[in-house]
Amino acid sequence: PDLTLHVGQTTFKVHKAVLWARTPKFYRYIIQKATEDTLAVQHVEPTEIKGFLKLVYCSLWSVKETEDHILDIIKGQSISDHDHNDDECTNLQCSLPSTEESTKFPINKSPEQNTPSEENHNCEEGYNSEPPSNLGKDLLSLYKSSHCTDVIIQIEDKCFRAHRAILCARSSYFAAMLSGCWLETSQDLIHIHNVKQSDMTVLMHFIYGGTMDLPKSIDAGQILSIADMYGMEGLKEVAVYVLKRDYCKFFIKPVVGMQQSVLECLSIAYSVGEEPLYTSCMRWMEKYFVKC
Repeated sequence: PDLTLHVGQTTFKVHKAVLWARTPKFYRYIIQKATEDTLAVQHVEPTEIKGFLKLVYCSLWSVKETEDHILDIIKGQSISDHDHNDDECTNLQCSLPSTEESTKFPINKSPEQNTPSEENHNCEEGYNSEPPSNLGKDLLSLYKSSHCTDVIIQIEDKCFRAHRAILCARSSYFAAMLSGCWLETSQDLIHIHNVKQSDMTVLMHFIYGGTMDLPKSIDAGQILSIADMYGMEGLKEVAVYVLKRDYCKFFIKPVVGMQQSVLECLSIAYSVGEEPLYTSCMRWMEKYFVKC
């Protein structure tokens, strides 16, 4: 966490990047008030802030209404307590951007500065899978904008700008690498080998957006292997589903070319130790052995 909120006697440690992605108006307001990454939030109960932050980090849906409610409490009461005049209140309200504007342009950055980074942007071509929730959409927009990034993953000549907190939360491999006693823990640039740029794009889309499908041009077996190596169980489930759908046709009766694709899927499942998928392939082969 890189921002501390003091609400009464209670302290909340949060991440600017997550607040910017999920609640841009709240983010801009507190950044204007914060001193040295610390802010005392008044006129609101700790339980209210706790519930609000829980929604920001966990809710799959939009948190705009809750964001507006918390801002009304903080701004409305603080303005009356300090006897600000109507003009100052109006100016404060006008200084807060709309949700769309805040998502595009964070505080202290011009539109030109906040366009998606060349590295992240160039790797998005051909990726049409949409996140299944507002949480995924918000965090994926954060990734594409490269706002508040604190680590760079380099694959060959391409760089992927990311956030340590999100990588650690979504991957046990990155959690061990970035929060342990390894050399990479203190580095801002991490070199990864034996992973294609297109495959890393898939990983990033799942880490940030929770995407539930893979591009047609991507090797699902390779993604399954990478997901297994990086400790991403959710992505493994997506890859297994794609293999069942595209390679095994959900194990229907044999059709032209299906025998070979099921054998390929069997080999993939064996290589990564995906026992349920391996068993399903074996049962299909036993059932239709003579016919094939």
